Amino acid sequence: MIRESSAQFYEIDLVQRCLQGEESAIRTLQAEHTSYLKSVLFSYGATESESDDALGSLWADCVVSSSDRAALFELYNGESSLRSWLTAIVVNRWISYRRHRKVCVRAHEQISQSIKIERDYRDSLVDPELLAALEKALREACAACGAEEIVMLQLVHLHGLTQREIATIWGWHESRVSRFLSRAEEQIAQSTLRTIEEFDPELNLKWSDFLRLCECTNLLVS
Repeated sequence: MIRESSAQFYEIDLVQRCLQGEESAIRTLQAEHTSYLKSVLFSYGATESESDDALGSLWADCVVSSSDRAALFELYNGESSLRSWLTAIVVNRWISYRRHRKVCVRAHEQISQSIKIERDYRDSLVDPELLAALEKALREACAACGAEEIVMLQLVHLHGLTQREIATIWGWHESRVSRFLSRAEEQIAQSTLRTIEEFDPELNLKWSDFLRLCECTNLLVS
């Protein structure tokens, strides 16, 4: 789906101004998105100080590059809304942090000595291990669908055909197409989340979270 051009141009312009170090643009960015992103982190169990740390790191990484990493905003192309894009990064970083912390706690229990849990939010957009798990879950869910379901889903979501156009091609009533697609999408969602839960039960991903991460990595069209 093509985004409304005015919103897209505004967000791309804001991102570019932030990259140029314009303080008013950075203040606008934080004013528009901090409250929402903090609510996302709170929904995942983050404390006030943890959410402040996470967002402080995020804002810095968005505009500052390092010797081994470009500024995150250099990767933003406007295809998704800036809020969705930032949310995908925040969710991924929080999940990576939680998984890292869990490993450290287990090590602490095993060797009975103090281990410092480092809060490292400076990962790439999506942790490679998590990305592999997401791709595996989605491919297995799609493989369980019938060929007709996959073709119809691709025509709608990748090629932009309407349900009315699909109904004409299949010779079905439009309502039947709608029910057919809804069942297929629900089956994929349930199967995908079940596989991810088996990968790491503590991730506690919702379908909306999975879609944000996929949007961030273009997984749905790969």
